[in-house]
Amino acid sequence: MPEWTPQEFELKFQLSDLVLFRGGFTILTHGCTLDEILAGRYPARPDALPPDCSGYLVRSAPGPSPRYALATAGEFLCYTLLSYSHCYIDLSGSFLDYQDKFSSKSRSTIRRKLKKFATHCGGQISLRRYSFPFEMEDFYRHARSVSMRTYQERRWDLGLPEGQDFLAHVTAAAERDEVRGYLLFDGRRPTAYLYCPVAGTTLLYSHLGFDPEYAEWSVGTLLLWSSLESMFDEKRFAYLDFTEGDSAQKRMFSTHQIPCHNRLALRNTTRNSLLLHAHGRLETLAERAGRLLDRFGLKSTIKHHLRGT
Repeated sequence: MPEWTPQEFELKFQLSDLVLFRGGFTILTHGCTLDEILAGRYPARPDALPPDCSGYLVRSAPGPSPRYALATAGEFLCYTLLSYSHCYIDLSGSFLDYQDKFSSKSRSTIRRKLKKFATHCGGQISLRRYSFPFEMEDFYRHARSVSMRTYQERRWDLGLPEGQDFLAHVTAAAERDEVRGYLLFDGRRPTAYLYCPVAGTTLLYSHLGFDPEYAEWSVGTLLLWSSLESMFDEKRFAYLDFTEGDSAQKRMFSTHQIPCHNRLALRNTTRNSLLLHAHGRLETLAERAGRLLDRFGLKSTIKHHLRGT
């Protein structure tokens, strides 16, 4: 049976990082696994919807769909929240073979950054992999110390989850060999972390964060590169799944990309129709304004101002 999870969901109306309004709903969600994406088969909708649910959300549904497209399907309004290339890495080969996907210029840039950071650290890159239950408390302590410094956590509360319940969850996963953690150190100081739950033979790129004081060293990129070498050498996993969303880094490091989208379906009511139409128009307007500001070199300045306020 496909897994559907109840969730409190917010439809955010925002300009850049400035949230203007939030529409709240109780919905069921299903995140498509990489196996479902590769097979092109997934649960399109729940068999039944509880009376208190406003609809459902399918994340990483395989196939293209125009962003903010809105259509009526029976009793539901179906809305494309996000449309992107779902990126993943095939880990079946060697790390040496994997490096061949990069241009000589990209490989040279990464090696130069590795050498520069190694020199800063006293001559050697210190990467640690964590997989055993007795290691998880140490990994979690260091990873949290990095996460709490990141912009994502300070501004949006999107860092590595905090609390003993999450540590217990991670430790239990390690007992089943269902988690990997990676940390990049400068001496004894952690500079970046990567947290990857395991689903079968697939590693999930769940949380990555880096200390902003080390931004000039590109420690997030260096951690990912060094972690990938460890993943290839371990020969335990078939894929690293970058999960939902798109970014330049995911596209750069991936070996494959599949068109996917996040589809939100809400009960066909007047309120929901107004909200979805308004959301699509605001997002389209914001994207056009962003392109215009970018043309005049003002986008980053305004974004920094909004983050500051």
